[in-house]
Amino acid sequence: MVRKAGGYDINIKSGVDHDQWISLARIDPKVAVSWGEPAMVGKTPVPYRMSTVEQQRRNGIMEALKIWKPKIIEVFGNDFYRHFCHSYEAYLDLTFLIRGFKKRSFSSAFLRARNPDLIKLIAGKSISRITGSPQCNLFPSYKQR
Repeated sequence: MVRKAGGYDINIKSGVDHDQWISLARIDPKVAVSWGEPAMVGKTPVPYRMSTVEQQRRNGIMEALKIWKPKIIEVFGNDFYRHFCHSYEAYLDLTFLIRGFKKRSFSSAFLRARNPDLIKLIAGKSISRITGSPQCNLFPSYKQR
């Protein structure tokens, strides 16, 4: 399936894993999901990687979302695309909130934590962890109308 999907889009600078999943979904929307711990790229993150510099990461994802738009809409529809964009933003907020706490940058973390969507995401993640329910990703759930 990966060969059939054609590999990664070379124009995607951030979110290449999601690009691959979107391409696979265009071939067959019933792709397998592995539950458990997220994949680890390396033991220590490099401080200058795109995924560790917030504005670079956000810019890269915004560009990727523009490229992914027709692919996602083709398979899942426009409502899901809007949900995906909103969810990705919430995911980035959570990622950099956690990173702020780890770096002891409490003032910026607390300012970010005032976002109601982020509070819902943290609550959902906490409930999943407490109940032991598997969680595929950090995105809020999507209910198709």
